[in-house]
Amino acid sequence: RCQRNLVGLTVHVYPPEPVFAGEPLHFTLLLRHSGRQQRLAISGAAETVDVPPGRSVTVELAQKTTRRGHQPLQRFALATTFPLGLFRAWVWINADVAGLAWPRPADEAAPNVARPGGDAGTGSGTVDGDDFAGLRDWRTGDSIQHIDWRALARGRGLLTKQFASAPPAVRDYDLATLAALPLETAIAQLARSVLDADAAGEACTLRLGKQVFGPDTGRAHRDRCLTALALYGSADG
Repeated sequence: RCQRNLVGLTVHVYPPEPVFAGEPLHFTLLLRHSGRQQRLAISGAAETVDVPPGRSVTVELAQKTTRRGHQPLQRFALATTFPLGLFRAWVWINADVAGLAWPRPADEAAPNVARPGGDAGTGSGTVDGDDFAGLRDWRTGDSIQHIDWRALARGRGLLTKQFASAPPAVRDYDLATLAALPLETAIAQLARSVLDADAAGEACTLRLGKQVFGPDTGRAHRDRCLTALALYGSADG
């Protein structure tokens, strides 16, 4: 009866969200039983779970990380002593699922590389700035402070002055500039740089040898950069 508790059990394992090295990965297990009531203990899980017949139960399985890169889920056991508690039956699960650990960011950021004429970005030409960029026809909603009153007095109609804004700053980070540092130290500093640029809402470019990411902004760009740093130097990088 104890052994039959494992008959008809299906297990699905879902990959976790990326974490920084040193933080635990949280894999999600979906347990479903087509037979009788089950009571299972899962190695690595916090507590024993009950799986009612014909129903699904989700369980979170935490796994420690100590380094960057792909982290395959270690094999774990499903065990039961149900219903009498006198015997124990178990099965080992080897799931082909992995999580990702981003590099743990350093306290110090990498230096911003000055590249004249490079990734400087472009101004919109239509927002308020310091440099006069020309005239256009007045539109509803334009500030009266930007109306060219002299042009109006000369019979040219309502025209609005345009001012070009300064191009947005772009942070440029290159692994090659950190060649004197140990690789893991350089990777950690670049991770800190990417996070700082994202927090400031500034565009950044990350250069890892022939790989170039950006210039770009936003969560997706940040995650691409951190993933590239996590996998750099590995078989998947």
